[in-house]
Amino acid sequence: MLWIRYAGLEAGGHRGDVTITDFSGISNDLRLDRTDRLGRHGQMAGKDYISKRVWTMTLTTLANDENGAVALASQWERVVLDDDVMLSSELAMLEYSRDRQTWYRVYGRPSDYAGPDLGDHTREGAGDIVLQFEQLDPWHYSEHSEQVSIPVARSASGGARIPMRFPVSFARSGGTVDRWGTNSGEKPAPVTLRFDGPVSDPEVELQGQWSFRVRGSLAWDEYLVIDQQDTTATIYSTTSDQSRAAYSMIRTGSRFTDLVMPPGQHAFTFRALDPTFTASMTASWPHTFASMQ
Repeated sequence: MLWIRYAGLEAGGHRGDVTITDFSGISNDLRLDRTDRLGRHGQMAGKDYISKRVWTMTLTTLANDENGAVALASQWERVVLDDDVMLSSELAMLEYSRDRQTWYRVYGRPSDYAGPDLGDHTREGAGDIVLQFEQLDPWHYSEHSEQVSIPVARSASGGARIPMRFPVSFARSGGTVDRWGTNSGEKPAPVTLRFDGPVSDPEVELQGQWSFRVRGSLAWDEYLVIDQQDTTATIYSTTSDQSRAAYSMIRTGSRFTDLVMPPGQHAFTFRALDPTFTASMTASWPHTFASMQ
């Protein structure tokens, strides 16, 4: 049994306003690199990539009459053909579940929509909607993220460093606090960073993997979010609804594409300047999988 959610609408199961009556599965579009062997049979293989995955399904309305079927189909048409999505470069999110309890997410764009005809079934309230979704990010992500928060070290107002060590200890020693995180998925997970002020020149490192550095300061009522999936850097206020872009604060060499956590257990390091010792860094990530869960 399959349920999907898209832009606030839900379909699936045996009951409800809209069910999924046909799920053709997820096809893979591969980008292959092949080179002919000179003077010989066969080809040489290069690097191959998943270009995209395509979801194809038929949704069926369960309404009392034709007007109800058309009204339900129109709701899906509006969100699938929404200009805010179609005319932007951002990816849309499709959620799915097998039990309606645990949900997973994929990211891409709707690529086809066909509404119901006005035949006998539609007149009885059962109108068919053909929907296609191109999954442009090939991985599947858990709905809920895990996170780890690290306070600034109290021993160095001129530059704090919090190293990670195993086994994990939550005791304070020498101004350090140990933290670790685990990606229980199969693929590297995108990491979102949040720096809470007041803080200057924060830096976070996933030991043995990458380092992300920020230049500048945040006030006591500000926090900076670095979102790897959306490739955004935004400063928010805790005392107002104002926000502003902060791309200019990202230091040279710090790249969004680096912010991933490989499967398994890994240690984070946080460094920053904060004379009040109240700043902190929070890293969060979903579990990431190669195929449908």
